[in-house]
Amino acid sequence: MTIAAFAKVFDAEIAFLFVDDKHLLHDEEWMEGMTRKIRKRVKYPKLSGYISKSTTVTKGIEYFIRKFPADMLVMFTHPRHFPENMYHSSMTQIMSHQSQVPLLVLKRADVSISEAR
Repeated sequence: MTIAAFAKVFDAEIAFLFVDDKHLLHDEEWMEGMTRKIRKRVKYPKLSGYISKSTTVTKGIEYFIRKFPADMLVMFTHPRHFPENMYHSSMTQIMSHQSQVPLLVLKRADVSISEAR
């Protein structure tokens, strides 16, 4: 089941959030291009995208949820390898302890976010 198909069952909105914690690396043109790519892949009418500029990803997510109350937060994992997992914490693990809303964590390789059927 895709995220869009799941949302369709509940007639829910899908809001994509990109937390820009590296303000100098991402300009408006880059952000617009990313939004266009998401809209091309996800064929769902109730789709919106947001950008949060914050010092950390977790603070950006928390700010977004306070500003736009959500019923659920969905995050995708990605594989980490030996040196990386020693020095960097998993965002999904951090949010599982901090999130004020239910958290659904999906393995990125196993999930399609494309069109609702």
